[in-house]
Amino acid sequence: MEKVALIGLGVMGHRIGANLAKSGVLSVIYNRSVEKAKRFSEQFGVKCAEHPNDVLKSADIIITVLSDDDAVSSVICQFHELKGKTV
Repeated sequence: MEKVALIGLGVMGHRIGANLAKSGVLSVIYNRSVEKAKRFSEQFGVKCAEHPNDVLKSADIIITVLSDDDAVSSVICQFHELKGKTV
């Protein structure tokens, strides 16, 4: 089974992440607000990445749930190696 990473824990991201975690496919999350990410991590038992690039090591598929194109671009630009990944 492929492992999924989620970037963005706003209202929509939190709900999507909760469902992915309950189904057992969510392996790692990242959020700009570290405290929000830590709470989610503790609640659902998934790894909390400290940097967007860290999700690449723990997942095959990366889902972004961010507010706008600028937010997506700012995160994607921090990825060092996307070869073989689905974003």
